[in-house]
Amino acid sequence: MKKNILRRVLAMTLVLIMGLSVASPFDLTAFAADASEESATYTVEIQDSRNGTVRFKDSSKTSREYSPGDTVTLTAEPDDGYELDELTAKSSEKVTLNEKSETTFTFEMPESDVTVKAMFSAVVEAVTETEAETTAASTEAEAETTEAGSEEETTEAAETTEETEAAEETEAAETEVTEEETTGGSRRGNRSS
Repeated sequence: MKKNILRRVLAMTLVLIMGLSVASPFDLTAFAADASEESATYTVEIQDSRNGTVRFKDSSKTSREYSPGDTVTLTAEPDDGYELDELTAKSSEKVTLNEKSETTFTFEMPESDVTVKAMFSAVVEAVTETEAETTAASTEAEAETTEAGSEEETTEAAETTEETEAAEETEAAETEVTEEETTGGSRRGNRSS
């Protein structure tokens, strides 16, 4: 009886071992494929930008690993005097950026690596119509004042020149009279001798 029990246990063990060895390569391969799909991660890399930075919501790193389907949150921070002009996420698969605020964006991680790049531009202040009119009027008034000042300066310069010429003519005339008197006096003096 012990021999029969031992034979049955041995037969069942062999059947069990043979059954597992035939089924196990397929089952293990399927299991390994499922495990690798679940653990697959891809990289999101943030490229350096001028005039601002882009960061992951909860990290200052420039690259991170994400699983497909994860939500990636990015924050764009422009430097003073600049604003975010464009944010792009490029991948071999389609990536759609969702704007949550002026500086916060999200996208769903695809089954490929993603490169993020930001473009920042200088803030251009909008000029209202009233400000433009005020500036134009002010510029026109300054031009008129400058023009009037130039005319006054020209008139003053001309008057000064005329006064100088008149003074020179008067001085020249006085010099002639004095010379005539001197010459005439010496002639008289010569005649009297």
